[in-house]
Amino acid sequence: MNDALDDESGSSAAMQLQSKQHLFDHFKRLIEGNGTYQFLLLRETALDLSCVDSGDIDLLGSPQSVNSLLEFAFQLALQGTFHFRVVKRNPRKVALCLFSFDGAHRIELDLWIELWQIDRSARMLCYADCRSKIVAHTGAIFRLPIHLEACIYIHHLASKQRDLSTRGIRHRLKFYRQSLRNNGPTTLTSPLDELIGGGAISNDMLYLTAEMLESQLGATFKRSAGSVRASFLLTKLRAWMLGAPRRTNMIAIMGCDGVGKTSILRALVETSPQVQRLFTGKHLYRKSLIYKLMVALMRPLMRTPREKFDEQFALFAYFRASVALRLKFWYGSVFRRPGLTLIDRSLADFIYVNRKTDEPRFCKGYKISSFIGLRIPVIHLVVDHDILMERKLEFTRKGHEIYDVDMQTFLIDRNPTHYTVFNNSHGLEKSATALSNLIRH
Repeated sequence: MNDALDDESGSSAAMQLQSKQHLFDHFKRLIEGNGTYQFLLLRETALDLSCVDSGDIDLLGSPQSVNSLLEFAFQLALQGTFHFRVVKRNPRKVALCLFSFDGAHRIELDLWIELWQIDRSARMLCYADCRSKIVAHTGAIFRLPIHLEACIYIHHLASKQRDLSTRGIRHRLKFYRQSLRNNGPTTLTSPLDELIGGGAISNDMLYLTAEMLESQLGATFKRSAGSVRASFLLTKLRAWMLGAPRRTNMIAIMGCDGVGKTSILRALVETSPQVQRLFTGKHLYRKSLIYKLMVALMRPLMRTPREKFDEQFALFAYFRASVALRLKFWYGSVFRRPGLTLIDRSLADFIYVNRKTDEPRFCKGYKISSFIGLRIPVIHLVVDHDILMERKLEFTRKGHEIYDVDMQTFLIDRNPTHYTVFNNSHGLEKSATALSNLIRH
């Protein structure tokens, strides 16, 4: 019996290692790039298997590079290599998390567009500032000279008010000190000795490192301005009006018909302890008195089926669903209902029409979503078209592809957003387990 348990334990450990290795292999494909993006590795991080299930990897890139990387990640997710999640709460940074196919392992990346961590967050750095000083690269990942990388790290610690006595920070400071000694004496060696010895980051050290960064990275090294602060306040206002809290009790599950939403939702209720309720998204507007009157009085005159009728009044359905979702979210928050509620449709689905044709699209006036609609976390289920055709014959290959790409672009581009792409191609039991892991994270 013990031998059987040992064999089972060994098999499980081997599968976990294989899962981690599989995730890392495809992460390597992502950082090797496809020629459309470049990023700067901000702090010393070994881009090896130790990246899995560890801290964030901080990368600095242009807005175009961030968008190109996310597009490539989406292509890889469609191939079944991994699942991924994008979280964005301001235009300065995009958090990207890659999940193994079983959902048990992850690699987290912070994609910075503006690094407001210099001079106690009074100044910022962008990729264009650093491009002329790049000294080494691996695929699409570039590095700065070690003394500039150390300067950025010191300002990061001061901006975040990190505890310098923690093991990870001390290890990284020692790495920088040794690297600087190997490259010859520098003005940073003694200050690093003081930090490692238990000191604090002094104003003199911040001034010294800021001057080094400004002198070597050029005149484009920026100070904050009133317009920047106003933009930041506007972003905060949008996040307050549209964004859900970091911990929410509602998640929307979306995807074209036949992708397996109903089956996996039922499986999650049965197997996942954190999921307590299912809610049909169409009920966010079909239960309203106005909608029922419209169906009773207008649809017979128009002689259109229910689905076509909904598309013709897409903006009304979106507005009504937005109000209902906000009320439902408020009710759950006030009365603190335990567990998660899964909704089998996202608000974005309400403004998308002609879904079962070769030319699906967002309806006219869809930009109303920039101002109205609570942005709870969204999980977008995707499958290969051949699998979809086994379940639903209504969708064309072209229409299916356009729907997935349109939704990916729409949900990633908006700010704030909390968007997950989940490949649902590998059987109900495995998919339900993986999705439960993603929800738990």
